[in-house]
Amino acid sequence: MPREPIFGERQQRTIYLPVELHAALIKAQGHLHMTGNGLFTQIIREWLAENSYLPEREEVKT
Repeated sequence: MPREPIFGERQQRTIYLPVELHAALIKAQGHLHMTGNGLFTQIIREWLAENSYLPEREEVKT
């Protein structure tokens, strides 16, 4: 069963995640696959914000 690209085909880029975030996403992979990319992106943004990887008011272009 082919998997859907994480950020869509129009944006081909490599992202490097902190090890802890990567582990959390792998653990939730089955659930995330069923709910779609919006939830995946939301979880990443929330985790990064909680762990001070993003400035408070950084604008994310999609």
